[in-house]
Amino acid sequence: MILDVARHKFYEGVATLLLIATIVAVRVALLPTIAADAIVEGGAPLVAPLVRFESAHPVLTALLAALFCVQSALRLARATVRYNIYGTSSMAAISLTALLFAALTINTPCIATMLVALLVAEGLGRLFSCLGPNTRLHHLFTAMLALGATPLVDSSMLAVVILALVLMLTMRSNPREMLVTIVGITLPTLTYNYIIWCMGGSFTASFLDIWHNMLTPSTFNIDSYLTIPRLAILAVVLFVELCTIFLYRSERLTLSRTARNIWAVMQAALLILTPVFILLPSSSPASFITVAMIATTMMPLFFLKMNNAISITTYLIIVALALWAL
Repeated sequence: MILDVARHKFYEGVATLLLIATIVAVRVALLPTIAADAIVEGGAPLVAPLVRFESAHPVLTALLAALFCVQSALRLARATVRYNIYGTSSMAAISLTALLFAALTINTPCIATMLVALLVAEGLGRLFSCLGPNTRLHHLFTAMLALGATPLVDSSMLAVVILALVLMLTMRSNPREMLVTIVGITLPTLTYNYIIWCMGGSFTASFLDIWHNMLTPSTFNIDSYLTIPRLAILAVVLFVELCTIFLYRSERLTLSRTARNIWAVMQAALLILTPVFILLPSSSPASFITVAMIATTMMPLFFLKMNNAISITTYLIIVALALWAL
């Protein structure tokens, strides 16, 4: 049964997750050490401090990588189960998120990418509870807070912040919810700008720096990152996602209103962010893992609706490609 990811029990999902997290920790510990003179200042505000931390504390970085992997997978899986977005309870998101996390985040340096993955998982998981008839304001605020913090870690993530802001303001007609959305998503950047201003810098200039960083080519070498196994696993994810969208069209009327709202937001985010990240000059591994995290919230429907042979074969291909990418 453990090979049929759609029918994983909780303990099977957690066992798979812990195994993958252990492999991630070992692989991160074996990454080459980043030389101090190779750390480039600039880019997103927190990139250089995070890279220096990774260079100085490789063992702690490996432990944090495992922790980020576990928390990201559990956060997304919990949200998908709680709001029953497939019509049937499934723990498939645990294993799928962990596998894509392992395949797409391990690069030199990696701690910033993994932190973005964690923030995106937290943001999406909390956002799901805000798409029903009754919005929980503290979940809305913390979801926007998590997504709003991502541009401080990776410049390309400002596109996610803008998209989240537009989507939520479009869907929320309550002035109080709109205010919470705006405050939550802008608070991390405003806090950073305030700190810069207190240190003698310009409040508006630091905000403009974040905008310009998104439009400035990054030092990320896409040719070295997009290895054959990563290209292959992205192709499989794209295929599964396209099949999932078609399957959803035939299943949507059986789902709750909240589940349909979640699907609408996730599909819109995937449809918009994929070409945006392709076109942005500041795209990075964080861009790929963000799209993958959104995709994994929907992919379990494919494994639930396909027959066992197709489901198991596709899952084994993803497992093999993820291990190859490592």
